[in-house]
Amino acid sequence: MSMRVFVLERARVGPQLRRADRIRVAVSDDGRIGSLSDADAATADERIDGFVIPGLVDCHVHLGLSGGSEPVSDAETMDVGAWRSLAAHNANLQVACGVTTVRDLGSPHPIGGSTVPGSPLRILSSEAVTPPGGHGHFVATEVEDLADVEAVLDRAHATGVPWLKVFATGGVMTDGTDPDRPQFPSSTMRAMTEAAHGRGILVAAHAHSAVGIAASLDAGVDTIEHVSYADETICERIVHRGTVAVSTLVATDRFDAHDDAGTPESRSKIAGHAPHERAALRRLVTAGARVVAGTDAGTTVNPHGSGLAEQAELMARAGMSNTAVVRSMTVDAAAAIRADAGYLDVGRPADFIVLDRDPIEDLGALRSVSAVVIGGELVQHR
Repeated sequence: MSMRVFVLERARVGPQLRRADRIRVAVSDDGRIGSLSDADAATADERIDGFVIPGLVDCHVHLGLSGGSEPVSDAETMDVGAWRSLAAHNANLQVACGVTTVRDLGSPHPIGGSTVPGSPLRILSSEAVTPPGGHGHFVATEVEDLADVEAVLDRAHATGVPWLKVFATGGVMTDGTDPDRPQFPSSTMRAMTEAAHGRGILVAAHAHSAVGIAASLDAGVDTIEHVSYADETICERIVHRGTVAVSTLVATDRFDAHDDAGTPESRSKIAGHAPHERAALRRLVTAGARVVAGTDAGTTVNPHGSGLAEQAELMARAGMSNTAVVRSMTVDAAAAIRADAGYLDVGRPADFIVLDRDPIEDLGALRSVSAVVIGGELVQHR
């Protein structure tokens, strides 16, 4: 088997993201790392002078949403051809900013596979469910009972889709829904989660309110998205159960900064919502919860691409160390969503990005990605 050899002058490698200088990385034909050793005087196919870290992992995106001022109406008027073009465009925006793996948690047309035509981005796709007319109906299947959910799960199982997204509470973007109110009874949440797990499918719960978060914890979901109104008691329960909380505060901050986007109802909701979500993230960090990074990219005035760099700064402001922040979008993010990604080691995919300096020393480095390598292939260079 032939090997492509990179020499990395400065890098973070292994699951501990240890600092390594002048390291030789040999990549096999299947795009995985065959060996990793000191470079010494080794010849190389590519010599990387910048600072290398693993490709970033965004735990929560919507590749099929526009990220414009009216993404719901955009989704509702888009045909399949336009959606495919948009999904590929958004995927490439992610790659350009150093994201090599995402978890897509709902698109107007299910992604289905692990890539979209026209982009090298790695994707963990999902099926999503919501009640009739519920929040997220524009990216989800509307279900009335458990039988409807099981039909969605059977489809997901047959096509190899690894995640089910449950809209456990209302949301900001969907008029007529309340982020503070559950959309499913606790017993239904539990039954859906058990049915998914019985098919080997993992469950992500969109949950803003404390009641919705509590129901998601009781149901045994694998990740809870947004966790916007987590009080101290909820934070303690999240820590006790070891459930992963996915912060998408950047989406809220971006929308909150615009008074001319969305509908009047959604603008009113985001203004009241934002302070609670910022406080909840601080509580989660203080409590020692497992927090990983998502951007909710595609939602209102939240375009794909640079969101993780902004999210990094918000997480640091909430009290996370730079090391914890970088892990939240590499090693820990990949573990949370069960992605074959997150760190560089023998047998792992050769997915990495090149920065001008170490982001653990300066998170601002995440804003300047000079090159992206996926599966040992240079896919983006500036």
